[in-house]
Amino acid sequence: MNLEVFLRTRVCRTVLLHAFGSLATLVFGAVALVITFWFVYGAIWFGFQWCLPHSHQTRLLISAAFLVILFIGNARTDRDYLNSYEVETVDGREPYTIDVPEVGILSNLNFLSPATINSLTKVIAQLLFIGPQLISASWRLAFRSAQLARIEAASAARVVERLQSRKGRVPFAELIPAVGGEIMDAALRDLRMLDAIQFLDSPPPGVMLTTAFRETIARESGSVSEV
Repeated sequence: MNLEVFLRTRVCRTVLLHAFGSLATLVFGAVALVITFWFVYGAIWFGFQWCLPHSHQTRLLISAAFLVILFIGNARTDRDYLNSYEVETVDGREPYTIDVPEVGILSNLNFLSPATINSLTKVIAQLLFIGPQLISASWRLAFRSAQLARIEAASAARVVERLQSRKGRVPFAELIPAVGGEIMDAALRDLRMLDAIQFLDSPPPGVMLTTAFRETIARESGSVSEV
């Protein structure tokens, strides 16, 4: 199998997947932002128009400013903090919620406790951050797609060929004379973006093909042989 052709095909496929993912998340993010915008607009209108009369333009400006604040908050908020929840109960037992027919929902959650209020605030924040998170993910996917598109398949193929000849690691000291220092640096960077290699720091430091990538090559080689 021609490794250069294989890598070009894999790079092209990966670039297209990232580009499609970027476009899809951009569309969903835009929809989420539109929904959030008009939700904030309606909340301002119905919540404050009766006591603080204001114009349509004012509501538009406040809603737009709120979206900007959401993007800033999404970028600065710690995900681990936002995903951690703590609630308190009125009886000190484990929280529970029971749906009783013809009665309603019974729960022992203490909705007035600071811990529960804080957790509910986090849930609301996560819902409001959906739009900014999708737009940010779209940007990351687009940037990754552009990086992948610059991969030099010919140089990467030379390194893969050398690594494929060994089942385990290939020390850097052995790889550099075989493919050249400049080619090796760029090729290893490209192959790492494809999740094709694994760096090994233990002596002697080196690199090896990942099991998944090696299996992919073997599978593709088998398909080519059958044809």
